[in-house]
Amino acid sequence: MSERILIIGAGAIGGYLGAYLTRAVRQVTLIDPWAENVEAIRRDGLSLEGLTPEEYFTVPLNILNLGEAQRLHLEPPFDIGLVALKSYDTLWATQFIRPFIRTEGVFASTQNCINDARVASVAGKENTLGIFITIAAELYAPGKVRRGNQRGAPGTLRVGEFGGGITPRLQRVGELLQPVDSVLVTPDLYAHRWTKLSINAMRNSIAAASSLTGNDLIRHERVRRFAIRL
Repeated sequence: MSERILIIGAGAIGGYLGAYLTRAVRQVTLIDPWAENVEAIRRDGLSLEGLTPEEYFTVPLNILNLGEAQRLHLEPPFDIGLVALKSYDTLWATQFIRPFIRTEGVFASTQNCINDARVASVAGKENTLGIFITIAAELYAPGKVRRGNQRGAPGTLRVGEFGGGITPRLQRVGELLQPVDSVLVTPDLYAHRWTKLSINAMRNSIAAASSLTGNDLIRHERVRRFAIRL
């Protein structure tokens, strides 16, 4: 597929997506606000780690910092814009990349929250879909991303239209993401979003308070029962 992809955010999820898509010879450009991360990736590439030897590899990425992004006006517009920053960055990040995406292009939130409406408020409902991701990854140092859960589980990436239903462009985006992990095209993305939010409410606050990882806390019976009560 020849779609040009712009990702704002080269952290755990944005970097992971960018690395796998670049390795699959997709046309990918990333923008990131963390200068040390940008310089490390330029110098050494983005290094990925996982649970199997096949998940350890390094990929050179086409990456810019925020101040360099204006040069993208000299290039053809992108077809797809992915927002992969923190939730509080959603509005400005979508506004930032909007001029670089073609008029009929697609925008999607790949964030760990329910931000599709925020993206749509900038990009337009007709241009917005969402990507629900169950990849547990962390950017533990500049240019280094570690995945902590197994690849290949059904529906690791679930893509859906902001307004629901199945469309040709949604199926096209699903095909585009297949090199990253398994993809499910869904007519009801919000059901998946709320399911993940419920799980995060059980796990993430406890993990932050206890310094336990999500996998570690479910191994402790008392902590696991407390999470279930939450």
